[in-house]
Amino acid sequence: MRQVGVGVIGVGYIGQVHAQIYSRLPGARIVGVADVDAARANEVAARLGCKAFADYEELLSQPGLEGVSICTPDALHREPVLAAARHKKHVLLEKPIASTLEDAEAIVNAVRQSGILCELGFVERFHKPFIVAQKAVQEGAIGKLISVRSQRLNIRDAAKRVATRDPIISFLAIHDIDLLMWFAGPIKRVSAEAGTFVFGNPDLEDSAFILVRFESGALGSIQVSWGLSDSLPFRASAKLELIGDKGIINVDTVDDSVVVNSEAGHRYPIGFDRSQAFEAELSHFLECIDKGVAPKVGVDEGLAALKVALAARESARDARPRLI
Repeated sequence: MRQVGVGVIGVGYIGQVHAQIYSRLPGARIVGVADVDAARANEVAARLGCKAFADYEELLSQPGLEGVSICTPDALHREPVLAAARHKKHVLLEKPIASTLEDAEAIVNAVRQSGILCELGFVERFHKPFIVAQKAVQEGAIGKLISVRSQRLNIRDAAKRVATRDPIISFLAIHDIDLLMWFAGPIKRVSAEAGTFVFGNPDLEDSAFILVRFESGALGSIQVSWGLSDSLPFRASAKLELIGDKGIINVDTVDDSVVVNSEAGHRYPIGFDRSQAFEAELSHFLECIDKGVAPKVGVDEGLAALKVALAARESARDARPRLI
């Protein structure tokens, strides 16, 4: 594959992850990075040997740039995407697609009207245990899906950079909302309970339970929390259980394992490396640009997941279920 000219808009924590991975992917050439914090942009650019910009419009105007990762805070996704669309630059947009439905719909419209490619940063779709589990479901290993249960937990230190800025449902549970729909299809009804137990802002829940019913009739649940003790031996934990009428699948990202128990037998592949998921995600973006093909997960999936997340937050506020 040829080298694709890329940049990163927003080089906070996750933006630096993107930039660092691009720097070691043979299919990428980093043109530059942009951040409103000029000192941070300069530091990252110096480390990676590329240009730094305080204004992302300047980055988007650079010759040879074909695509950008947009890693700004959730509430600041709209304008960089619209600018990239005007400049005809392809986008890898970190999840969630936006923090409001209005912004999300503006992003979807801009992407469609401009014809650019836009991959949504649902990195778990590139994490091998979930890929193995999804393939097993599609192959009918556990029969008809009855229920899906996910759990995603972070220690407080890992969460503190975002917990005072973003609600846990739209920031963290959005991963699981997308995963559940990837496995079980569209969600038709959602209800939720949420609370603030650690970080003290009553408007920003830091723990939540979400219940869903899929259009297929299957059931689902999601538990998320930023309340784990910093003394635990891991920073984050994600688990998934899929129950079908012919078997069960369990995924655990602490040991990066997937267990498939079904009428056809028992499978227990292990040894997956979580760090490979981000590399696979960014490599897919480069390949889509190179070949001119649509990404595996795009703005439609991003919009669908956000609708469920926002409905769950509404349900948590008034204790009433929501139809999607």
